[in-house]
Amino acid sequence: MTEKLGETDRARELPALGDAGWGAVPARDAIRKIWKFKSFSEAWGFMSRAALAELSVLPGETLTRLAREMERHELAPGEELEAGDRFAIVLSGLVNGPEGVLHPGDRASGRVRALTPAALAVCDRSAYDAIVAG
Repeated sequence: MTEKLGETDRARELPALGDAGWGAVPARDAIRKIWKFKSFSEAWGFMSRAALAELSVLPGETLTRLAREMERHELAPGEELEAGDRFAIVLSGLVNGPEGVLHPGDRASGRVRALTPAALAVCDRSAYDAIVAG
């Protein structure tokens, strides 16, 4: 279990965190960082990369199980795919979705339309959750 920092440790450690944008939350035993982006698309890209970083730490066996559940969808320019709430990753090409233009490695949701020849890997959210959490 993680131990809480005492007042002395907080006073010593918090300034360094402040240099990275973190700060104490008034009236709470917590810290926070507020991220500011130029656009929704930029914010979504950041969240997608953070989510994909989660995959990079998974054991090879887990990634293999996840890959077996994925379906590959090839899209011609202008063709659409309803990703819905399924777990979907752009493998190649560019697609436009509710989040804006998505590039390889970005997660997709909702209805996406290919801007170039594109490929996406898609699986049910329940399968993704069971494999990754399992």
